[in-house]
Amino acid sequence: MTRASRPMTTMNSSKPFSTLPMTRQPTGPCWTPGAQPPPHRTAHGMRLRTSLCTRGCWRRHDPLGILLHRRGEPTQPPACDRGSRGGRVAPQGQPLSAPANSFAPRSVAVMNYFYDEVRSPEALIDRYRSTNGVWEAVARDGVEVTVFQRFGSAATIDHRGVRYQFVADRQQTILPAWMYPRALHHAAVAAECDVYHINSYFPLQSAILRRQIRASAAIVHQDHAALPRTGLRRLWDRALLRHADGFVFVSGLQGAPWAEAGVIRSPDLVHEAMEGSTGFTPERTGKQTPGGMEGDPTVLWVGRLNHNKDPLVALAGFREALRDNPRARLYIIAHETDLADAVRAQIEADSLQDAVQMPGAFPHEAMEDWYRAADYFLLGSHKEGSGFALAEAMACGVVPVVTDIPSFRKMTGDGRAGYLWEPGNAASCAAALRRAFAQPRDEGSRAARAQFEAHLSFDAIARDLLKAYGAAVERRLYQKATRPS
Repeated sequence: MTRASRPMTTMNSSKPFSTLPMTRQPTGPCWTPGAQPPPHRTAHGMRLRTSLCTRGCWRRHDPLGILLHRRGEPTQPPACDRGSRGGRVAPQGQPLSAPANSFAPRSVAVMNYFYDEVRSPEALIDRYRSTNGVWEAVARDGVEVTVFQRFGSAATIDHRGVRYQFVADRQQTILPAWMYPRALHHAAVAAECDVYHINSYFPLQSAILRRQIRASAAIVHQDHAALPRTGLRRLWDRALLRHADGFVFVSGLQGAPWAEAGVIRSPDLVHEAMEGSTGFTPERTGKQTPGGMEGDPTVLWVGRLNHNKDPLVALAGFREALRDNPRARLYIIAHETDLADAVRAQIEADSLQDAVQMPGAFPHEAMEDWYRAADYFLLGSHKEGSGFALAEAMACGVVPVVTDIPSFRKMTGDGRAGYLWEPGNAASCAAALRRAFAQPRDEGSRAARAQFEAHLSFDAIARDLLKAYGAAVERRLYQKATRPS
């Protein structure tokens, strides 16, 4: 299947760009999306060059490759297939649909250009168990996975079906944008993998890697809540990331700023998958949570107390919902407490000392019992790359009451497995809490756990990544086959 023949979708909708079906003409294998030529200008104002192919269908040439319109206008897909790209034939008058992915990779290299200062490689593996579980699930599907990790010392560890190759270098733990990790690339290139999965972007390093690996190998970048850069650095990113074969976001909506910036040149490059997951389960052990939890219902907050999480707005919303549910109790657990004093002052000012408690911070392994004892999970984030605390809560069957941002909307299945409210709006938060309190808790708990198993678990993320890898490999093989000799 060719990229030209795929149905394209916008970043904020699952519907096709064009309402015109692509039909096969009786005179040849070209695809004609209507009698009119494509638009003469892209959304960024650059003029398109159009020409008429030998079979009478319009071909469009976009110098920057941006197919997303800023004004939400539909964009015609490239029309001419010329019959030499292996495209499928659609029935007369029907859209051409994408076939099942048949380009599954045999080997994947995970490129980690940064690392934490920990005492040993084993400690680093344990620290990132929420993401390493994804690679273990990919390996269970028969794919050979190697994690190439910059570190202070060299080591090779085989752990649960995944090989971790720690490469020693003398550079900084957080790799500067201009620095080239020669030793890491040497090890990764020698592995000759089918897919190179780069965590975050690292444009220069990615471009160098592209020139070092074989032409059929694909490069996929996974986003971690980054935003496009501006000015000359944006032009730098456009040039160096144009070789990428895929970008992975928790929600496709998060890719829209990158398409607007011209870094992502086609919606076909955008894929959806969570960053990581958890092994938490909803089974209650009977063990008391640290400090105990009381309330009917119990609401749990797990997250930083900072302006992005917006605890003051969430607290105001809970205060309003408390009027109709006076027995409800809110527990706030946070490791970073930038706004802790402001939260405590608000609790005292609103006389919420009996309804809201701040028990402090706890080790990650102790959090499972806190989630199991809670009925609802509350969070007020304005922006998140994914939401590990939300995933942990849903894994334990806790009903989410979270903000309506792209990652949370994706994780809750558009609110089908939880309740969404407008960021920064205390009244919206209160309304969502009231709706949640009014519904049967067991039903909501089962929906949250089912959503987790279907879309947020390690196995579900592995399936999503393998689809992304297959599409990236297909794209790379197509480009290799059609490159002029």
